Amino acid sequence: MSVPSDASAAASSLRLVAAAAWWVVRRRLSAHYPRVLDLLGTLKVSAPGLVRPRHHARLCMGLRAKSPLFLLQ
Repeated sequence: MSVPSDASAAASSLRLVAAAAWWVVRRRLSAHYPRVLDLLGTLKVSAPGLVRPRHHARLCMGLRAKSPLFLLQ
């Protein structure tokens, strides 16, 4: 067995986190929406071309609107 390189390990961990975020959104687990928002913010900084700015804004706005933590503030 070969040892995965750092790039492939990072890509596989990113895929895992993205799949977890998608699972949270699909299951409508609103308690975890702030974590998905953190992921979107991190992706915007680290990989700016990955998500279009318009899609990023719409996703963040929609998740904030449905998040109970943001409704209480």
